[in-house]
Amino acid sequence: MDMSEIKRALDEAFTKHRHDIDALKIDMIDLQQKIAGRDEGGRSGSAIASPGAAFTKAFDRPAFDRSGRSGKIDVPSFIKASSITTAQMGTAASPPLSMGYQYVPRLINAFPHVPFEASAAVYPQIGVGGIDNQAAKQAAEGDLKAQSSIVATLKNETVDTWAHWILTSLQVLDDSAGLEAFINSVLLAGLARKVDASLGTQLVTLAPPLVVTADNLADAVLHARAEIDDQGRTATTAALNTGDYIALLTMKTSTGEYLFDADLAQRIGLNLVAGSAIPAGQVLVFDSSIGALLERQTPTVEVSREDSDNFRRNMVTLLAECRLLLALYDLNGIVSVSLTPPAP
Repeated sequence: MDMSEIKRALDEAFTKHRHDIDALKIDMIDLQQKIAGRDEGGRSGSAIASPGAAFTKAFDRPAFDRSGRSGKIDVPSFIKASSITTAQMGTAASPPLSMGYQYVPRLINAFPHVPFEASAAVYPQIGVGGIDNQAAKQAAEGDLKAQSSIVATLKNETVDTWAHWILTSLQVLDDSAGLEAFINSVLLAGLARKVDASLGTQLVTLAPPLVVTADNLADAVLHARAEIDDQGRTATTAALNTGDYIALLTMKTSTGEYLFDADLAQRIGLNLVAGSAIPAGQVLVFDSSIGALLERQTPTVEVSREDSDNFRRNMVTLLAECRLLLALYDLNGIVSVSLTPPAP
């Protein structure tokens, strides 16, 4: 072996080990951040102010400065993200940001969350009318007993990936309050809005329709609740269009008094959720045990300077991502009710 071959072999070995070392550094950063943020990430049940606060607590800035990127950092579920007010944003040297709006998703919170390890789910789904209940009193001893049946379709669905990114300045990483605002009010809240809207569309599409005659949607909900009870299920949740929900809360009598002087959820006896994906004039009433939200990847946030010309502009890219699938097992436990006003 001549000197050129030896040099080439050494260069190849050096390149290979350098890549291995770089990969190991990234893995170590990821591990350190997960260890630092496991309590704040909601794994052990510790209280934390917001997902953004959990991220800034777990974010390893020195490691990021060395490598130019972070590992994926788990954050608490965006389901119950707390509000961030303008008074909490910015520093003494900078004015507050006008990013105080905090969206609280509703439908996401209506179903149990189940950790899921695969990229696709195969499960049986009972269709509308798929349960044939033939239970009957036996005529005489020795006679054949009645036979009931369940017809189910095997569903094979891919777990959806939801993600988006924003570009912000490197200085934001030094301002924990500003970074929390971006995480809460832009990244995770925006992700939650889109997931919530998709769930609403899925439920409205699959729910069998029910038209009732009633004075208002609160009364219509009670009719739908009875319909579900007749199907052998127990209604737990009513989902309304946001505008309809506000209209119910602000209904007044002819003398100007609020029609619902008590909590609306107590009035109808169900959990209430709201969302723009629910069509105006309709209400979804369902048993929350008919499905589960399969979580392939809980919400994570990743930061990188290795994107486009970030390094030259002192900018960073923040990426939020989750992978979820709503698996519905029994369509007999959901009803989409619309209202027909009574005749005058």
